[in-house]
Amino acid sequence: MILLTKPQLSKKKKKNGYFKWYYLVMLFALLTVRVLQYYPKGWHYFMFDFCYYVNGLALIHMFICPQNTELFQMIFVFANGPVLLAIVVWRNSMVFHSVDKMTSLFIHCFPPLYTFSHEWLDPTTSRSQLRDSSSLTWGVRDDLSFRGWIVWPTIFYWIWQCLYLWKTEYMDKEYLSTHSNITTSMRWFVNDHNNFLNKFATKLCRKLHLLSPIEKFDASNLKTKIIFVLFNFIYFLVWVLPSSFFHFLFK
Repeated sequence: MILLTKPQLSKKKKKNGYFKWYYLVMLFALLTVRVLQYYPKGWHYFMFDFCYYVNGLALIHMFICPQNTELFQMIFVFANGPVLLAIVVWRNSMVFHSVDKMTSLFIHCFPPLYTFSHEWLDPTTSRSQLRDSSSLTWGVRDDLSFRGWIVWPTIFYWIWQCLYLWKTEYMDKEYLSTHSNITTSMRWFVNDHNNFLNKFATKLCRKLHLLSPIEKFDASNLKTKIIFVLFNFIYFLVWVLPSSFFHFLFK
């Protein structure tokens, strides 16, 4: 696994300048195709999900403020925590003849790859170059601050969550209520009874008496929406905590 393998850098500086352009071009091309595929099927609301938000933050860091340490740390936590695990949760697979499956894999894999390459292969920011120099920047780059690990990720997570709720529960509420064919993350979660998270959440909510023994989740119900938001945040917190392991792995 690439995140568990410490790269062996040669004496010659490795160039990483092309990666961000490859990322940008591929993301633009794949998302353009995805819009064309998803809109007729009513799946386009998936493109407001958290993983797309993280890809957007990664692009901001690449092209606008690549030296911003706390922004990078926040992206690192997002990418190597909840976004990376989403490959399993959303059952992504590497199917080369399927543009849809490869796009999903790209969206979840490339933020971690970017943080890896920025940390190790960018000659202006990589740990190896800073470690070999006398620059005081090394001490800042090496430490994952509490703000970068917990505070800023939590704040930016809730910024995304509030924007998502504003979009789906206020701005487009009437549209979604009259178009039951439109699939959102919550509707997928509620309707996919074979999904592990659905089974786990249903069982837990019944134990906590949040649902009756025969009650099921209903995407139009306020209680289901609150539970969905809370479970999203719990999932986020659970997988943000161990993401720090990857940051310290290469010390």
